[in-house]
Amino acid sequence: MNIRAIAFGLLFCIGASIVPVAALANEQKAKNTAIGVTAISAYLLSQKKSRNAGIVGAAGSVYLWKKYDDSKKARRKRALAQQVRYRRHAAYANSRSASQRRYAVRQRSNRAKAARAAWAR
Repeated sequence: MNIRAIAFGLLFCIGASIVPVAALANEQKAKNTAIGVTAISAYLLSQKKSRNAGIVGAAGSVYLWKKYDDSKKARRKRALAQQVRYRRHAAYANSRSASQRRYAVRQRSNRAKAARAAWAR
């Protein structure tokens, strides 16, 4: 067996054990980890000797990019929910009649739905 293939396999195993810890730390760190794993798997796929390690690395990079995308969507969703909560509280804090407050909440709800639809595009 080629020593280079063994070295890359060992490097991949060590990287795979570190990836879950690094991906949970921060969104930017998760992106950097995904970039690194993608680069390593691209290198392994370009070599003709270690195709299996490259395929496994490519599958890992797809998983990491999906996790990064999910965390980005969750952050945006949390920010939107925080804006809606802030506006809703501000509407009730003002001295309006009950019907005026209900109308204001409906208007904000419609705007929030439009914003969510725009984010989904």
